[in-house]
Amino acid sequence: MVILEAVLQNFGKFHNIAIGFENEINLIYGENETGKSTLQAFLQGMLFGIEKTRGRSSSIDTYTLYEPWENSSYYEGILRLEKDGIIYRIHRCFYKSDKSITVLNETTGEEMGEQGLAHILEGVTERGFINTVCIGQLRSATDQSLTELLQNTVANLYASGNMEWDIPKAFRFMKTERKQFIKKKNAQTEEREENLQMQQEFEQLEKDIAYQNAYKEEKQKEIINIKDEIKNTDRKQKKGIKIVIGMLILGVILAGISIAAIFLKYHLAFPISLGSSAFLFFCIALYNQMKVKKDKLLIKEQMDKRKQIEEEQQKIEWKLEQMQEKSAVFQTDLEAYQMRMEKNNKIQEEIEALALAEETLSEVCKAMQKDFKRNLNQKISSLVSYLTDGRYTKVAIDSVCNVFILTPTQKLSIQQLSRGTIEQIYLALRLAAADCIPGYEKMPLILDDAFAFYDETRLEKILCYFAQEEKRQIFISTCHKREEEILTKNNISHQKIVIKDL
Repeated sequence: MVILEAVLQNFGKFHNIAIGFENEINLIYGENETGKSTLQAFLQGMLFGIEKTRGRSSSIDTYTLYEPWENSSYYEGILRLEKDGIIYRIHRCFYKSDKSITVLNETTGEEMGEQGLAHILEGVTERGFINTVCIGQLRSATDQSLTELLQNTVANLYASGNMEWDIPKAFRFMKTERKQFIKKKNAQTEEREENLQMQQEFEQLEKDIAYQNAYKEEKQKEIINIKDEIKNTDRKQKKGIKIVIGMLILGVILAGISIAAIFLKYHLAFPISLGSSAFLFFCIALYNQMKVKKDKLLIKEQMDKRKQIEEEQQKIEWKLEQMQEKSAVFQTDLEAYQMRMEKNNKIQEEIEALALAEETLSEVCKAMQKDFKRNLNQKISSLVSYLTDGRYTKVAIDSVCNVFILTPTQKLSIQQLSRGTIEQIYLALRLAAADCIPGYEKMPLILDDAFAFYDETRLEKILCYFAQEEKRQIFISTCHKREEEILTKNNISHQKIVIKDL
């Protein structure tokens, strides 16, 4: 990537200022408070944006520090750059209430949004940018972001050979997915307990239904028996009525004959005999009449009992209907539960697979990190050896980017070295990391008064290194004249930009 032009339409102290750059060392000279850091902040802000923070820190955040001195709502600029032979124009509005960005492909005329900027940056993040190729005043040291960036690079390079995969993001995704599966599994366990209770209720309901059906059949048999009893009693009643009528008729006939015999003066024994017979028939008739009444009462009782049983049977049928409906609901719920169980049978397998994937990916990261660190250490060591004229030839970094100097006899912390040497080592770490991490090797190198602790010898060494080895565009901001003197002395091609002349 080559930055061609920066147009500070309204940014900090600058208003409608256009600055052109070359694909070489751009030496930006200016005394203190002239705006060198403002220009660096503008370049960084155009690529990654500037967010307004909240709370107490908002008074000293980047947004506030570089807010336009006049007309703060007009807070924007333009950046033209070239990448892979294509020229892009980025226009960004920083104003907190009206943030926007447009990207124009000047080569084809195609308008692009933030996706266009993402294409240009190729995975380069602001934190990664700050920890590799963008060095502010007295900020050569890196932070935890570089450690994460390096570790992510290790895993990505091993997995795909490029930076298309975000391994920390993959870890977060797998952990989130595993948590979701575990949550589902726990919910399934709770549902299984609820289902067990429902199954027990369903089984009890089926037993109740079977009992009610048996009870219903029993009552049906009782009704049939009562009907038979009513028929028998009715038959007996009708038979008794006939007997009563017959006896009454015979009694009346005999009584009439007896009376007639008395009037005809038959022997007294004859009418008495007939009268006795008639009386007997009347008694038999009366007895049967009483039986008939008793049978009527019995029939009424039987009819009442039949009605009672029929009403009870109706209640049983209604209860059975309710129970069968509930049983059907249970059956549907149980079938749905079985379907869910079949669908979620692989939850445990998914949990185990995700755990295995995390473990495998972690092992891959560890394995590849050794090779990557070896290459990174070699690059840093080579650069440090060059910058220190061979005084320190072997540099090592640990898993959290702590830097050590290895001598034949001991392992030195860089804190034991001079501030100038420390600055050189951290710069070497940044440059080596930028060379090793895909995407960052194409980014311009921006240094804002980064050589404050360099003596002339160290400064000349690093500037000559830039001229000989670095293939990227370089921005060097300074308030001193020694950088220009060294560049001129060594015939190093560069463009000088004087801030006060803008």
